[in-house]
Amino acid sequence: IQELTKSADIILLQETWLLEFELHTLSTIHLDFYGKGFTAVDIENQSINGRGRYGGIAIMWRKTLGHMCRIISFNDPRIMGIIIQNDKGSEFQVLNVYMPTSCNQNSDEFLYYLSMIEGAISAFQSPLSFVFGDLNAHISHTGHDNHLFGQGLLKFCNDENLVLSDLD
Repeated sequence: IQELTKSADIILLQETWLLEFELHTLSTIHLDFYGKGFTAVDIENQSINGRGRYGGIAIMWRKTLGHMCRIISFNDPRIMGIIIQNDKGSEFQVLNVYMPTSCNQNSDEFLYYLSMIEGAISAFQSPLSFVFGDLNAHISHTGHDNHLFGQGLLKFCNDENLVLSDLD
């Protein structure tokens, strides 16, 4: 993460594995960055209950952008975002998503998060929305060996007129 702070203004993290009381450390990783995250680690009776299914997400942003940024909270450890307004008043949103792993038992959950993404994009006033993260949806360049969620993601992007910029 320290290396990323040398060249990035916004850093999106998945699988952070931070506990609730550790989330504040995101703002201490680098003096020039703020951080906000959501935990997915479940603690009961003051002990960690196994690895769990996934590890939470976070966004870090350069403090010089702080006056132009506001966090979008979905109160969910799989999706969060940041809205950035430039000095001319134009806004864009960046969504950080950690989708469920690609298997039949997660199909409903996968569709649920696609609908959350669609809702966030539709509700945003600007056409400038970017979705990044771990989408857990392998998409090949040829389309012949797409995994279960890869096919679903392709259909979603086609239906919503979204551009896939990274197929690997």
